Parts: sequence; structure tokens; C-alpha cells
Amino acid sequence: MTKVQFYDLADDQKLRFAVIVTKTDGHWVFCKHKERSTLEVPGGHREPGEDILSAAKRELYEETGAVDFSIEPVCVYSVTAPWNFDGQETFGMLFFADVKAFEKELHCEIERIVIQDDLPSAWTYPEIQPYLMEEVQRRQMVRAFWKAVLAQKRDELPAYFAPDAVIRWHCSNEQFTVEEYIRANCDYPGKWDGAIERIEKTQAGYVTVLRVFPVDHSASFHAVSFIVLENGHIVSLDEYWADDGSAPEWRKKLEIGVPICGKKEGKC
Repeated sequence: MTKVQFYDLADDQKLRFAVIVTKTDGHWVFCKHKERSTLEVPGGHREPGEDILSAAKRELYEETGAVDFSIEPVCVYSVTAPWNFDGQETFGMLFFADVKAFEKELHCEIERIVIQDDLPSAWTYPEIQPYLMEEVQRRQMVRAFWKAVLAQKRDELPAYFAPDAVIRWHCSNEQFTVEEYIRANCDYPGKWDGAIERIEKTQAGYVTVLRVFPVDHSASFHAVSFIVLENGHIVSLDEYWADDGSAPEWRKKLEIGVPICGKKEGKC
């Protein structure tokens, strides 16, 4: 039995592979190997002395001929299978790339690239790569949701939720319907900005960590959110907010700990 798992972080030395889920002009890009009749996502082994991003860029170029593209890491993945490295858990980095231009000829074992809207019916690695594709799509949805939240896009937010979804802000003891949550977010008398610092997969969905701040940077907060998904929609969202700041005076007097980010004020 093959087991595929996802992580936000992993020891860099453990990352042996780079897999690059790829699109061009909104269409999926797959590779057809010269010796196989199936399709696969671009990717391959990391070479000695190579950082994982460089490995991803090299594999994308070698297997698709991509010469003009943007690429970003999505998450760490692992595979555990009896036929793979004697059943040991092996790790790789999952990337997403958007390609704007390809070379006309390929220079490796790939026969051709296939550009299509649908996912392949015949995969080279059917126990692995469909799950990698799904994970990229789900994480892109989560990122797009938080981007819409921060931008207070009232018209876009309902599409991310199931109609009967429940949202809870535990620190203020409030529970909202979808409509109420959108009002609380979009009717706030001010503009927000922020950044996703972490996304961790759970059995039911994701845990996200956001740093949130007013656009004038007059304050800073961290929000930890537990998202449960069903059929691609949020069915529950539980959030915990905390103010950012330095340690209290009583703890400073103990002279314990060090700032996480190496600054006296403890801000990253």
C-alpha cells in the first residue's frame, strides 16, 4: 500500500525529489516519456550539491522545455511504499509553475508535452501524482480564500463556503453564519493586509497561520485557523487571534529565552 503525506516543513537534507505541477494559459502541462504510454507531472531527482528550487527549475526545463515561467514551493510531500526505497518514507518538495514560453525541442527522455484541461486517465504513478495534483489545488484554494479575506472581497467570499458553514472566533466567544462572517470581515472600518506564514494539512482540512495587520502597520496580530473542507468548500472555520508584541516585564526579568527572529522587540 502506498501512503502519500504532506507537510509544511521538513529538513532540507531529506528532500530528494522535486515535482512541479504546471500550467500554461490556464491548462495543465504533463509529460509523455519516450518509453511509456502514460502521462506524468514534471519532476525528478535532486542532484548532489543542488538546492531544491534549482532542482525544480532544472527538471521543469529538461522535461517540458519551459524557458519563461514563474515557480513557487507549495509544500513538502512524502511517499511510503513497499516498492519505494525498501519501504522507507522518502521526501520531496512540491512546486507549482506557470509557464509563459517553451522551447520548440526537448532534450531528455521526454517524448513530448501534453497540454490539456482534464487530468490524465492513465498516470505513470497513479498511486502518487493524482494526490499531489489534488493537494496543489486545495492549497491554492486556501490561499485564494485568505487573499479574498484580506482584500475584503465581499462578492467572492461566499463561493468558498458551504451554505451552512459555521465560523467561530473563540477568543471573543462569537459564532457566525457565512453571511455574518462576511459582514464582520468586510464591514470592518479599516483596511487589512497580511501574509500566510504556515499551512499544515490535517485529516479534515488545514491549519493556517496568518500574520495580519492594518495597512498603516499600527498593530500586528497572528491568527491560527482550523479549516474543515468537504467537497472543496469550507464547512467550519475555527479561529484564534493573538496580539503580537514583546515578552512581559516579569518574564524579561527571568532572563530566559531568546527572540525568535533575532530582534529585541521579537518582531519578524
